[in-house]
Amino acid sequence: MRLVYSGEVDAIDEVDGELSLKWWLQSFLIGIKNIVVGFRDNHGIVGSVRTEDLPKRGEWNGNACLNLLSSVLSTVRSQLSSDGLACVVRFDPIEKHISLQEEPFQDVDVLTQSFRSHFQLN
Repeated sequence: MRLVYSGEVDAIDEVDGELSLKWWLQSFLIGIKNIVVGFRDNHGIVGSVRTEDLPKRGEWNGNACLNLLSSVLSTVRSQLSSDGLACVVRFDPIEKHISLQEEPFQDVDVLTQSFRSHFQLN
């Protein structure tokens, strides 16, 4: 099974805990050990933080995140009925609901329209 995920690292996020969760998950999944953080301390110094230390600073649990990811990926693996299909996973934060939908692989595009437009990929 190939895993393709898309994520967006925004320069601005209103909730620090959510931002550090994004940094941690994206960095953890691809093995990045250190992250240079764009927050300055009182002396104007930009800090660095070890990826493994982010869960200790946030309002979230790294193990719970990985357990949910494992559960979703196990469900995807069991749901996909044949080669050539992709399983699109969507999360609705308001309903707190995860949905899975099978689609032909060639019909699935992980790049948003705004990303394509910005880089003139249309």
